Amino acid sequence: MKDISKKNTIADTNSEYQKFIDIFNQSPVSTGIYNTEGKLENINQAYLDLFGIQKPEALKRFGLFTFSPITEKTKADIRSGIPAKFDFEFDFDLAKRQKRYEITRSGKCYFECFINPWIAQDHTIVGYIIQIIEITARKRAEHILLESEFKYRSLIHHSSDPIFSFNPNETYRFVNEAFARHFKKEPEDIIGKTPHDIFSYEEAEKRLTLVRKVFRNGQKGEIEVKVVTPTGDVHYFLTMADPIKNEQGEVIYVTCVSKDITKRKVAEEALAVSEERFRSLYENSTIGLYRTTQDGKIILANPTLIKILGYNSFEELTNRNLEQEGFESTYDRKLFIEQIEKERYVYGAETAWIRKDGTTVYLRESSKAILDSDGKTLYYDGTVEDITERKLAEKALSITEEKFRRIVENSLSGMYFYFLDHNDRLIFNGANPAADKIMGLSHEPLMGKSIEEAFPNLANTGVPAQFRSIAKGELEAQEFEISYQEGEISGFYSVQVFQTESNTITVHFTDISERKKTEILLKQQATELQKINITKDKFFSIIAHDLKSPFNAIIGFTDLLLTNFNHLDEATLLKGIRTIESASSQAYKLLENLLLWAQNQTGRGQYNPEKLNLNRQIRESIHYIESTALNKGIRIINNIKTDYHIFADKNMIDTILRNLISNAIKFSYSGSNIVISAIELDGEVNVSVSDNGTGIAPGKLTAIFEIDKRTNTVGTENEQGTGFGLVLCKDFIDRQGGNIWVESTLGKGSTFTFSFPLH
Repeated sequence: MKDISKKNTIADTNSEYQKFIDIFNQSPVSTGIYNTEGKLENINQAYLDLFGIQKPEALKRFGLFTFSPITEKTKADIRSGIPAKFDFEFDFDLAKRQKRYEITRSGKCYFECFINPWIAQDHTIVGYIIQIIEITARKRAEHILLESEFKYRSLIHHSSDPIFSFNPNETYRFVNEAFARHFKKEPEDIIGKTPHDIFSYEEAEKRLTLVRKVFRNGQKGEIEVKVVTPTGDVHYFLTMADPIKNEQGEVIYVTCVSKDITKRKVAEEALAVSEERFRSLYENSTIGLYRTTQDGKIILANPTLIKILGYNSFEELTNRNLEQEGFESTYDRKLFIEQIEKERYVYGAETAWIRKDGTTVYLRESSKAILDSDGKTLYYDGTVEDITERKLAEKALSITEEKFRRIVENSLSGMYFYFLDHNDRLIFNGANPAADKIMGLSHEPLMGKSIEEAFPNLANTGVPAQFRSIAKGELEAQEFEISYQEGEISGFYSVQVFQTESNTITVHFTDISERKKTEILLKQQATELQKINITKDKFFSIIAHDLKSPFNAIIGFTDLLLTNFNHLDEATLLKGIRTIESASSQAYKLLENLLLWAQNQTGRGQYNPEKLNLNRQIRESIHYIESTALNKGIRIINNIKTDYHIFADKNMIDTILRNLISNAIKFSYSGSNIVISAIELDGEVNVSVSDNGTGIAPGKLTAIFEIDKRTNTVGTENEQGTGFGLVLCKDFIDRQGGNIWVESTLGKGSTFTFSFPLH
């Protein structure tokens, strides 16, 4: 009979044991199950793989309480139901020499062990579960970290910038040689002392204020400090402080780095002297000086201007917005602003301002638009001279007929005069000299004719009826622009039509062709500037995104090699070096293509076309890149037999050919061919580069030549590219008057073709 009064195995205690075993066998963590006597009952495949032994041998030899890394205390803990965790090392080579059991691994390795008692429902221990995780890489990294810290300290010690750190008790924890050198001391003479031992009380407290603040709030900080060396030399430093925290987030010390800003401080002091001189001239000038924003907010005003406008202080004047309430209602300030924005300055304009008491003061004003680096207006700087007495005299004189006649005769704008006769016809009855000059003909033959007779081209338009309505007072004054064409000369007039007396009108017109040309030019320049900005944004976006990956690889593997050099085997070193070489090459190619593309986009790239033998250029390009193809087992076949001559830039052609051939190699399989062919068609030569590689998906064909839609796909042997070569090819081909296109079938290969005019 079988005694079942006592449960001796884990399987006896748990009806779900089989489910657990299924999970146990599939677990990637090395796991073993022991009974209460420490005998191994089961072991999963991960455990066997880790130590490279067979299961029967493991079940026979592995005992929990005979496992040497387990201390007596640990044994006591797990027997009392307390889980245990500890690290241990295992020398596989030693185990082999002792012939303890068959082992396939070698060398000394490190492991992390977890032992958990298996507690039954009646709270008794029925066995133990042991899990072992290899931590060899982590242990080695910890050793390497110690060496890395030593190298880091050496770098800091020999830095040309003063570097130092503080303990919480405000003593120097560390100073480098550059810091000590300023005081002609050795670092060990300063470490352990406080700033009060080195500087005056005031200077020491200034430094400690920053350090205390960083200790208190755990945030970075900076301060400018003055240092007087033992020789009397004065230096200024910008000191930046960083908190160094423990795992609990507590600041354990503060590290500081100082930058010598002596030259900058000297320059600032010189600038302050210069500004003081300017201020004296500004405040004592006999003419009014101002600075305003575009919308009329006063930024600066000298005492003379404040006095001219009848205010007691600058603060009182700033409560007024000049553009909204600072000018006489009859004075069109808008034209003044338009001229500044158009020509960037106005000289000698006569303007009408409103003083504090509401009276008008007339000023002779000159102003200039001050621009930022992007060409946008920051503010207006101007000068004013009081000409009120003169303007009042002119205003009184302007009411006379003589003044009106002179204004008309001497106006630079053309004027035509019409009146309505008793038949409601609009009759031409005069013009000023400027009108004849602008129109290029005498107005005399037009006298007494109706507007339709004088200007037949207006007869079938609505203009005569509109002018009659204005003459009758039925319409307000009208202003519009019209275009003209005289032979090959075209231009624009700005026209104002207004009633001068009952049933009479004046047609005032000015040739604004130059202004319109300037407006058109400004629009073109704005479009070009927008295009340049878009190009710049694309350029920086690519730099920020695409250069980050290779440089991360370079920095990461360089740091790995530097910090682990003495502990890495040759294969790992070689792999790291190759990774750095590959990432460096990729970054260089991308940077080279980016610079070429940016120069081409902004017109700064050199373009030196010359007569070239196309076949010779192709042979040179194949020779340059053929070794890459051979290493991959790919053959490049040049089927071009004719010597075609084109007029193109040699460097651009070389770049185009190398990119297209390199792309074909990248996406071709070992053992395949790349074929280069050409055909003459309609005065052009079409050059094709064909491969039997991976091909391109139809959805990607339209994007491969566009910078903002470009993709970066790895080659058949995981070759990395810049994703930029085809964009550069298209730009270079477009610039030289050619075309490029692609035909591709996914999985079967691609053919890139470009055309150039024959020379």
